[in-house]
Amino acid sequence: MEAIKKSIKYQFIESKKFILGFWSTVIVVDIFFYILNDLSSVNNSINFNIGFSLGNTEGIDSLSIVGVNLMIIFVALLVYNYERNYESFPLSLSFSMTRKDYFLSFLIDNIVISFIFASIQGVLLKIDPSIVKLVGKEPLYDFINFNLKTDNVLFIIFTLFILFLTFTCVFNLLASLNYKFGYKLWVVIIGINIIISTFNIKTFDKILLSIGNTIATRFGIFEIVVILASVVALYSLNYFVTIKTDIKRKTI
Repeated sequence: MEAIKKSIKYQFIESKKFILGFWSTVIVVDIFFYILNDLSSVNNSINFNIGFSLGNTEGIDSLSIVGVNLMIIFVALLVYNYERNYESFPLSLSFSMTRKDYFLSFLIDNIVISFIFASIQGVLLKIDPSIVKLVGKEPLYDFINFNLKTDNVLFIIFTLFILFLTFTCVFNLLASLNYKFGYKLWVVIIGINIIISTFNIKTFDKILLSIGNTIATRFGIFEIVVILASVVALYSLNYFVTIKTDIKRKTI
């Protein structure tokens, strides 16, 4: 129990640095984009939209500045999981921590980070339309998974939490497999892609389409159950990968 507490404390220190550094940078960039869009609205000769922009049925571009954060968040979560697997895992084991303790502490860390990111991004998305209006643009409300005009902030945060946790567990598993198998993992992935392309295997396309349809929709009870079951399955697989992994010098 004491080992888990120490690991959680270490993970908390590292995740705190990551969260503060990431969001302080992102929010400053968001503010800068708001200013640029405001300047473009004042000067019609240089009118443009900087942010996530979509045309609506009336031919008017709808804009979300904060919506751009979503892509940045997914990239940041991928990098964070790789960094933690390549740095925290060998460091934790060198301090006589068991692989099980490391995995449990990192699982808690993933959940906490997903929730914090979802909470901050959810609040920013909810206030984004009001600021977009202030800078003279038409705000974007519909994000497929939720609607900023009709949904409350708690639903938006919950939806984002499910999305971030899902992608985090995928990134975590990918990083763990990459740490264990090194370049061999990419050889296998590329080989599978070549086989699928060569023999035109439709089953794989159907699986990807089914996954995409489940994620890219407004979450109901069915979608939530399926996604959470998948998250549990992936983390379970990652657990077995972790306890079977030795500390070695690995390359991505």
